[in-house]
Parts: sequence; structure tokens; C-alpha cells
Amino acid sequence: RHHIRRRRSQNSNMAASTMAAPTTDHLEPPMAASRTPIRAILAATDALAGERVVVGGWVRAGRVQCGGTMAFLAVNDGSCHASLQLVVEAARVTHPPLARLAATGTSVLVSGMLRVPHGKSKERIELGVDAVIDAGEVDDPAAYPLPKGRIKLDHLRDFLHLRPRNDTIAAVARMRSELTFATHSFFREMGFLCVHTPIITTDDCEGAGEMFQVTTLFSQAQKADRDLRLKLSAGAPRQDEDDGRTVGFESDFFRRQAFLTVSGQLQAEAYACALSGAYTFGPTFRAENSHTSRHLAEFWMVEPEIAFANLQVI
Repeated sequence: RHHIRRRRSQNSNMAASTMAAPTTDHLEPPMAASRTPIRAILAATDALAGERVVVGGWVRAGRVQCGGTMAFLAVNDGSCHASLQLVVEAARVTHPPLARLAATGTSVLVSGMLRVPHGKSKERIELGVDAVIDAGEVDDPAAYPLPKGRIKLDHLRDFLHLRPRNDTIAAVARMRSELTFATHSFFREMGFLCVHTPIITTDDCEGAGEMFQVTTLFSQAQKADRDLRLKLSAGAPRQDEDDGRTVGFESDFFRRQAFLTVSGQLQAEAYACALSGAYTFGPTFRAENSHTSRHLAEFWMVEPEIAFANLQVI
């Protein structure tokens, strides 16, 4: 009887919890979750012809033809260097207007059917758009800072938020991603452990280069100077002798001198003496007063350390 009562109690509790729990079966997944990368579409070429897909990206170039009834958009989503051609008909899409949709820089999320282009087209596959799910229009297309043609990289310094949309910057980002993955894969296969060494440190690892100092003393000195000016403006007598407002490292954030790291070698050596093999892969900083392409103020460096090894092992 005790077991029967206990089982009935458990069943009633389960039923109550089941009734109280909200159901989520009616919720559909976000539309963006089913987005197909352009890289996958271009890799399959005409094998996906006839498939319905959702594509999102940014318009690199667009043109409106056939008396304003049709627009051709070259859209890139960053998954690869190439773009996918989107064909939008005004009869199917009423908002936004095709002229606004074809402006360079417009972000679009569309659905449609993949098809092989008709006639003599250099495109092997294109997307016939059925619906524009979402579109982020450019406020002033004429003032958009990234033109269709080539531009100098120095021009991008004034538009940092748009730099990754440039082909060169995007290509460098992809290369860095591949090199980073290959570096970690190599050391992992060799049995090394990746360790994260401090970026802000009190150590001067190499002792030969200039270091960037990290301090809050400037803000404290500015505050002390501001307080002094307020006192003088209120008629307080000026004191030439030291009145205790001297700011030293004991008043700094770390209570001592601190710098941006020039190397993680010291910490990597300590880890290697406990883990046999360790490496660090992270940013390093050098305050060399030489503004040339051969002297970088910030760069990433790989530093492996290994114990119980000689030249033959290395």
C-alpha cells in the first residue's frame, strides 16, 4: 500500500507539473536560423536549382532595369568573397522601393527560389526573390562612404564600423582566422597546452624595448588640479609648498608601475615547468618610437615553451 500511495503521489505530481509547464510547440524558430550561407549556395552551383532558401547579406552593387520593374542585386554575407545575384521584381516586392533596395550598403534578408540564369549570364546560379523579410536601408545612398570601385585603405580609417565590408580587410580577417586555427591545431597535436598570460603586467620580460605604461595617475592629477583651481577661484590663498596633493604610484590603481606586456615568455616558462609543454598566443605591445611598417605597436605572437627537451627533440 505504501508503494501504491507513493506511486500515485508521484503520478499526481508529474501530472501537475506537466499541466503547469508552458508548451512551446507552437513557437516557430527564428527566420534567420534557417538562413543559407552564400558560400554553400555557390559551392553547390546549379545542384540547388529549384530549392527555396532564405539569404541575408549586404548589397555590394545594384541596378534597376526594365523601366523600374526589376532589380539585380549583388549580395555578400561574408561567408566567402563572392556575391550572389538576387533578382527582385517590383510585382512581387512592394516595399521598400527597388531603387532603395538596390542602394550599395543596404542589408537584406530575403526568401526565394534558386534557379539557373537565362541567356548569356556569367552567373551560374541566382536567387529569384519572392519576399523581402527585412531590409535595412541606407539613409543617404549618395553619401555612403564605400563606393562600388576600389578605394584606398586610408579612407577607411574614418569609417571604422564599415572596414570589415572592404574586400581587403575581409580577406585579411579570413586569413587570420585560418592561421589562428592552424596554429592551435598544430600545438594541440604536439601535446602543448594553451595558456593565457596577463596583458597588464609589472614585468619587463625582455628588458630591451620601451613599454606602454598603464596608469590612472593622469586622471587623478587632473582632478587635483581642478580642485586647486576651484579653491583659488573661491579666494583661498595659494600654497607654494607641498600640501599633500603629490600623486605617487602608491595612489595608482595597481599601487605600482604597470605596463602592457611585451611578451608572455616568463609565464609560459613557469607553466612549462609544471605542464611539460605550454604555449601562449596573444597580443603584445612595443612602444618603440619608430613609426614605420617594420615596427608595430601591437601584434600577436606565438611563444612555445617545453621542458625536458634538447635540440634533437625540438
